Amino acid sequence: MNLYISPVGEYGILNFNKIINTFPKELFDFFVFSYDNSIKENNLFKKINVNPNEYKWQHIKRNYRQFVNKYDYIFYWDDDFDIKNFNVINYLDIIKRNKLDISQPSIEGYYTWGITLKKDCKVGRETNFVEIGCPVFSNDAFIKVIENIVDLSNGYGYYYDYLFKDYVEKLGIIDCETINHTRQITSNEKAIVELKEYLKIKNPIINMTQKTLWKLI
Repeated sequence: MNLYISPVGEYGILNFNKIINTFPKELFDFFVFSYDNSIKENNLFKKINVNPNEYKWQHIKRNYRQFVNKYDYIFYWDDDFDIKNFNVINYLDIIKRNKLDISQPSIEGYYTWGITLKKDCKVGRETNFVEIGCPVFSNDAFIKVIENIVDLSNGYGYYYDYLFKDYVEKLGIIDCETINHTRQITSNEKAIVELKEYLKIKNPIINMTQKTLWKLI
C-alpha cells in the first residue's frame, strides 16, 4: 500500500481531483492537509485541518509516526502539479526495479532546477538531487529524512532537497513519466540563509552541484 499526501488549497483542487480519480484506490490512501477549508472531505481521502501557522513539513514531522509504517512509498507533493498522462503503476515499477530511495517524475512547465526537466532518456536517471515539490519516498527514506530535518524551521521545505542525498543511497528522476508544474516559482531568501547556517553545523562541505550519475533501466 502507498500514500499520497498533499496540502491542497483552492488553487490545487482540480489537480488533486485528477490524481484521486487516476491513482488506483486499491494501491493508495490519500491524505489532504487543508489550510483554508476550500476542499470538502469525502470517503475517498482523509482531510486533516492544519493550523495556518504550521507549514507542511512541520506538521508531518510532528505527526508522521501515527501512520507511516503501513506504506511502501509516500508521495509528498505540492498541489500545483498536473499529472497529465502520468502512469503511476509504471512509475512504481521503475522505482522498485531500480531500488530508488527518493525519486520524482520529470518536470514540464515552471521549474527551479534544470536537472528536473524531462530529458531524452528512455526510462530515467539516477541523480544526486530530487526537488522538494514532488518527491516520492520509500518508507525508510521518508523516516530518515523526516527525523533529520528537525533542525530546520523552514516549513515549506525550500532547500531540504539538497540534504536528501545525505540520508539515502539512491535518488532518481523518471523521464518517461512527466508531470506539469503549473504555478510560477517564488524565491525564499530566508530559506537560503537558514540552509547556509544549518550546513555550517551539519555538513560544511556539502556539494550543492546537481548531476546525473547514470541512466536507469
